[in-house]
Amino acid sequence: MFLTLMAFGLGYGQAVPASAKADFATRFPNATDAKWEKEGKLFEAHFKENGNGTSVEYDLQGKWMTTERRIPASEIPAKIAESLKAKYPTATFVAAETVQKGTAAMQYEVMVKDKGKMMEILTDASGKVLKTVHEKANGSGGEGGSGSGEDKKGAEGSAEDK
Repeated sequence: MFLTLMAFGLGYGQAVPASAKADFATRFPNATDAKWEKEGKLFEAHFKENGNGTSVEYDLQGKWMTTERRIPASEIPAKIAESLKAKYPTATFVAAETVQKGTAAMQYEVMVKDKGKMMEILTDASGKVLKTVHEKANGSGGEGGSGSGEDKKGAEGSAEDK
């Protein structure tokens, strides 16, 4: 048991559920360099898949929750790129990820730099902005924590984004 815990980089009492490991092996047969960690009520694995950074989350019972796959900025779907360029004409695409959660439709997280500021924008496949996170000047931001600069948006968005 000690070797299993060490192999997954987790402390005592925090073993990755067998069902999560089995699902991971089936879902990601080409995974390399997998590193597991426990984040709150989730187990998360970071790994390479076909050369791209990928992460997956499982709940404490081992049920798959979310997969995020890094894609080159050049592979952002045209509808999304057009939508974001219309909203942020001077923005540069820095990075992107596909986001799959349960049975929900594929979403995309796009990191953009616009007028010297970094933003992480979550869109649906049509390019509709679902959420924007404005990074702080010191590079912090993102989800969680106070003062993250996160703007949760519905269909309307904010006045800043119109």
